[in-house]
Amino acid sequence: MRQPRMDRRAPRRVRIAAALLRRAARRIGAVEDELAALAPRIRPGDVCLDVGAKHGIYALMMAAATGARGRVVAFEPGPAPRRVIRAGRRALGSRRITIVPAAVADFVGVSELKVPKRRGLDVPGRGFLAAGTVGLGSNVEFLRHRAVPTTVMTLDSWCAEAGVEHVDVIKIDVEGGEAAVLAGARALIRRSLPTILVELEDRHLARARTTAA
Repeated sequence: MRQPRMDRRAPRRVRIAAALLRRAARRIGAVEDELAALAPRIRPGDVCLDVGAKHGIYALMMAAATGARGRVVAFEPGPAPRRVIRAGRRALGSRRITIVPAAVADFVGVSELKVPKRRGLDVPGRGFLAAGTVGLGSNVEFLRHRAVPTTVMTLDSWCAEAGVEHVDVIKIDVEGGEAAVLAGARALIRRSLPTILVELEDRHLARARTTAA
């Protein structure tokens, strides 16, 4: 695999952190292999969207690869994960990460994020948008869920509002709502033909009444 083209004008702390994450992706199961696979496909100056940013690991890697000329937008509806992204952004001196406090789907409006709890603590990585779902699906293993109100937008609506004409890379990991995200980005995808990394797991997709196929 080619090594990612990290822009040397990116903050040094960001480049170091991204390099460590890339190495970890090859050795530690908790850090996804996809992180290392996506990095070589990002070039300095690219515009990257991290949909379902969670704690910002992908956003950080994107910021290191795109450098000072690029732009990274992290869409994350969960308040707790957003705090982690902000803290990491401050600690690493990365000003190129914009955080959008919203869920992404195929409509514009409001809904709820269902965040499961285990031993009294939130499990934000398994939170999902309630709109358009039936039951808990893969989250039946959790006894409790907390409803978090959230704004919902489409990538097409965000691009129109933000004045973004072209996007180079889109990563989507929204625990079963991936088809809705793609449906709400039709104009952007036709216009930009971006590289897309999307999580597809039938156990999550079932509650959205779709499959990976």
